[in-house]
Amino acid sequence: MSDRHLLRNLSLAMLAVSIVAGGIAYLTSNSLRIALGIPAGAIIGLVTFMTWAWLLARLQDRHSLLLFGLVTLAKLAFYAGAFYLLIVQGRVHPMALAGGIALSVVGLALGVHLRDGARTGSRA
Repeated sequence: MSDRHLLRNLSLAMLAVSIVAGGIAYLTSNSLRIALGIPAGAIIGLVTFMTWAWLLARLQDRHSLLLFGLVTLAKLAFYAGAFYLLIVQGRVHPMALAGGIALSVVGLALGVHLRDGARTGSRA
């Protein structure tokens, strides 16, 4: 299935972009909290996007409601733990984390949209 490969390639590309952005942020600000916040946010954003893509591919099963509930609870627990470890304990800057999340989600959404537009011949 090419969509799975497209999402994997876009995810790896967005992770690489976020690491480069974190490096540039470190060079310009000399703040490790900002530099680590961008890739950490990108990982959180990728988890969000990839789990929804994985879940939507499996919603045809009769146990899909149970799967949806379990995945949602697991994601909420992951977010709570990640935000506690990263923000409450002061390991990363909150705005850098938010920027990393936005970078990965917007980048993946644009990549998928542009790929679908190229496949259908649309100029959107």
